[in-house]
Amino acid sequence: MILLISQYKYPEGDAGSVRMHNLALTLKQMGQDVFVIGLGKIQKEVDYYKGIPYVSLRVKNKYNSRFLFNYRLYRQISKLRKKYTIKNIILGTSSIDVTMFLKFICSKYQIHLIKDVVEWYSASQFRYRKYAFPYLAKEIENKRLITKKMAVISISSFLHTYFTQKGIQSVRIPVYMDQNEFPDYSKNYSNKLVLIYAGSPGKKDYLSVMLKALALLPTDLLKKIQFNVIGLTPAQIELIFQDDLSIFSKIKDNIKAYGRLPRAAVVEKLKEADFSVLLRSEKERYAKAGFPTKVIESISVSVPVIMNFTSDLGLYFTDRKNCIQVENDTIGKFREALIKAVSLSPEDKKELAQNAKSLAERCFNTTSYAKELERIIQK
Repeated sequence: MILLISQYKYPEGDAGSVRMHNLALTLKQMGQDVFVIGLGKIQKEVDYYKGIPYVSLRVKNKYNSRFLFNYRLYRQISKLRKKYTIKNIILGTSSIDVTMFLKFICSKYQIHLIKDVVEWYSASQFRYRKYAFPYLAKEIENKRLITKKMAVISISSFLHTYFTQKGIQSVRIPVYMDQNEFPDYSKNYSNKLVLIYAGSPGKKDYLSVMLKALALLPTDLLKKIQFNVIGLTPAQIELIFQDDLSIFSKIKDNIKAYGRLPRAAVVEKLKEADFSVLLRSEKERYAKAGFPTKVIESISVSVPVIMNFTSDLGLYFTDRKNCIQVENDTIGKFREALIKAVSLSPEDKKELAQNAKSLAERCFNTTSYAKELERIIQK
């Protein structure tokens, strides 16, 4: 049996849960017995999510959920060891004490520990920069806790190169999804351009840059564009322009803000768009080390992306074939990309959508990285 363990809100609470689930699906398709342990909604018994057995270790008291996680994890592993031979544990994002605990457990019971590494923060993301606890914890984990006794699933080439150079076994597996859940979705295209951004930008996504680029478009083009924003309220968007409300007044009629929505509702809104949008730093480590889940979710529902090529996106995407490339992370270049997009005919948009979905089925499906997983698990 292979255990997939994390402190994600499995099965559908966050992007990490989606990754854990799809790794489990691939392993199951390979003939492996799998079991997922996470921190989703409170449950007393084992449940199943789309054929994958799982259990949540969350309890009513949030402090017990966090600080007694290792205790409940040990009990769950002991329970499973009575019925199954556990040969591999894949550990997703978790606090460093969980990583240390599982290193001990795996050493004691001769279980192969595989760390799924999906991020490496930049100091610029945090108020206290290099002294922020999440930053320090990730530094300790990636530099010290992950050793040659373990193996790594690296979400990007940046991470794969780093761990390989340290002599640690690594395979590169980006974000992927079960494309059977997203049948080819076609719609009627018009000369209007519908854009969508979904997420919590923080200091990761350059939403302010994208909106300010929108404001620089001439009035005749601006009339053709609707920009849907999920994850922020109208008041939060207005706050972006607090230093120059005249810019906001120019585009406020183009923007529809929906606040936070359930994942299923986000997907439905996504399907209505011609393009999703994403802009990130091309220099910061967080963008090089990660891989944007929202890009793969978008192309899975046949919605191409207007984006700059961070992480490994340039290995897969081609400008004007299955996306619109933004040449860098500046306002001017995003404005140029918007002009490209708004000039497309309905036929052009349909072709890009079809090509984006084809790429998703080919390179970001549950079968796409089975060979990599085969290489890293212990038989």
